[in-house]
Order: sequence, then C-alpha cells, then structure tokens
Amino acid sequence: MNALNNQVAVITGASSGIGAACAKALAAQGASIVLGYHSGHARAQALLEQLPGHGHRIAAINLQNASTHEALAHLLTNEIGHIDLLVNSAGFTQRIAHTDTATLEPALFDQILSANVTGPYAITRALLPLLQRSANGLVVNISSVSAFTGSGSNIAYCAAKAALDTMTQSLARAFGPVRFLSVSPASVDTEFVAGRSREELQSKAAKTPLGRIVSPEDVADAVLACATHLRTATGTLFVSITLMLFAQAGLMTGGTAGIALLVHYWSGLPLGTVFFAINLPFYWFSWKHMGPEFTVKTFIAVGLLSLLTDWGPQVIHVDYLNPLFAAVLGGLLLGTGCLFLARHRASLGGAAILALYLQERYGIAAGKVQLLVDCSVVALALFMVPVQNVLYSILAAVVMGVFLWISHRPGRYVSQ
Repeated sequence: MNALNNQVAVITGASSGIGAACAKALAAQGASIVLGYHSGHARAQALLEQLPGHGHRIAAINLQNASTHEALAHLLTNEIGHIDLLVNSAGFTQRIAHTDTATLEPALFDQILSANVTGPYAITRALLPLLQRSANGLVVNISSVSAFTGSGSNIAYCAAKAALDTMTQSLARAFGPVRFLSVSPASVDTEFVAGRSREELQSKAAKTPLGRIVSPEDVADAVLACATHLRTATGTLFVSITLMLFAQAGLMTGGTAGIALLVHYWSGLPLGTVFFAINLPFYWFSWKHMGPEFTVKTFIAVGLLSLLTDWGPQVIHVDYLNPLFAAVLGGLLLGTGCLFLARHRASLGGAAILALYLQERYGIAAGKVQLLVDCSVVALALFMVPVQNVLYSILAAVVMGVFLWISHRPGRYVSQ
C-alpha cells in the first residue's frame, strides 16, 4: 500500500523544476496532485498526463493574485472537502551581484519578497481551513540555505528566504497540529536562476560535505520524507538545526544533548548516533512514570532528531557562523522545538523527561528544571571546551530556559 493513498497535495510552481519533481514523487506514493502553475500551462498539462495514479488536476495559481487562491480554495472545498499537503515551491529571483544596489531597486526588492514570502503566505492562508480538516495537514515551504548564509542570487532573495523560514516557524506555533516545515537545499540543478552555468553549480557543490550537485529529485525526496516519515518534525527539525549550529560553532547545550556533544567533540563519533544511544536508558523511567504513549512518541522524536542531525550537514553547509548568533538562535530554536513536542506529549528524552514529569506531578515549572540541568552540564564542559565557548553556551541555555519558563504552562500547549 502506498504511503499517501487517498491524500490530496497542492503544489505551487509544479510545472517545472523542484515542483515537478515533488509532483512525481508524491503521485508515485498514491497522492492526488493539484499541479499549480503560473505561466507554464503547457508544461503542467504535459506533466499531468505523465503522473501515475488518478485524481490529478492542474490549476492556475498566481501567487500575487489573491483571487486565484480563493477560487482554488472554493473549488477544492466543493469537490474534495480537504487537502492534506501544500508544497510552496513557486518563487522568483534574478541574478544580481550583492554589490549592485543600483540594479536591485526597491520596487524589484519588493517584487522578490512578494513572490517568495507574501505569495506562499497568501496561498497558505487561503488553503489553511482545508488543511485543518485533514488528520495529517502539512505545509512544506521550499526555502534555501541562502536564509542562513546570506549568499544567494541577490540580497532580496536571501532576505526573502530568511523571512520564509521565520514565517514557517510562526505558523507552526499558531496552527498546530497542522505541521509547517522548511526544506532548505543549496544550489539545485534547475533553470531557476537564469544565467547560472553548470561549472558554477559544480564549484559550489565542491565546497559542501558531499561534493555533489543537488538535484530536484533530492529535494523531492526530502519533501516526501516530511509527509511520510517525519510525523513529529515540526519540533524535531528545529532542534536538529540547533545541534548542527552548536556543533559547528563549538558550543554546548544541556541534558543528554550536551553529553552527546561532549562525546562527539572527544571521540569524533556521529553526533546523532551518540545522542540516540545516550537516551536509551531513560525510556524505562519514561514508560513507568509518563506512560506508553509519551514514551513511544519520545522514542520516535529522539530517533528523528538523531537521523536529521547526522543527515543535515549533507544539505546545509554554513561557511561562517558567529558563536553569539549561534547561541541566541540555537537557544530559541531549541526551546521552540521542545515546546512543539511537549504540545503533543513528547520530548527529546533524558532531562526533558524528568522536567515534564516534575511539572505534571508536582507543578514545578519545566523551564526551571531544564535551566538547572542544562547549566550544570554546560559547566562540566569547562574541562573540554574553551571558556569563551562555554560562556556562549550558558547564554544559549539561559535563552532556552527563559523561553520555556515563560511559554510552557500546564495545559496551554497540550494537544486536544
């Protein structure tokens, strides 16, 4: 049985490139595809005829024309009644040197922002009621490593992708249990950036850990994984990004993740694998005191975090990372990810299990417990990590602990 049987996926920018690859991958797993296009009607029609399965259709979607969004929402409401997956793949850019501010006029800057941020927001807003009718509602935004590196086709594009990632996080917090994820490839072998040569793609790929060019099918596989396997990835993905940031900046965190980082620094073993192994002893306590459902969800979340942490550097490569920025952003992402997981009665094992147990059993704020444990583990790092990095790590622990202290109240984020 295909993993996406009886599910409906809407894909913007589906007539070519990443969008077309996503349509093929999702249809092969049984999904019914709505191929959104702007000016590529002929390409969309040709792709429609190639897709396996049934129930596919094409739809004109102009990201800068809200009336097309409302029309699509009205059509799908009347004919299907729900959708399960929205892939925001459509976008727009131009090749403009970052020093060429004369060419990147404010009007063009706004146009690029509108296509890459406002457009995805507008179509998501229109289709959100349909996604909320699904038991597995998911929005995947095709972002870019430009959001992290500040290096891309132009300054506006980098700013747009950073805004898209932040918007994804905000939507995830506001509209769970619908999940919102960003997939952030490096340069992909498409014609999205006019004038980009094969040699340039190869040169950029050579600087990444895998040393190969990313294909549209690679990105489509990541989108497919979001739909079929990463069921708790709204929180887990944020935490995996945090561990990658900390590992690159030489920082620490608390709990079992902090112990895993110390072992990783000392031994060179894969961080995700070490983290998974360290958490194994905690599941007995979790099963006994937190129940089977919490334990199974936590096991899945820890497994996904371990997998994403080891797999992430293959698709995200940061050339320079300021440790202060890594500490503040990492603390916020880690707190946000843990909050998402707590909302669905799951955790990332170790100290998080203890913190949630003490909160539910004795009313002690989880943020206070987590802050105490994290600062203790970071203090142990003084024997292995430079003092400056330890100070940055303590800042990250404080940012995370204060965020959870303020945000996590009993009952506020528990899924009903």
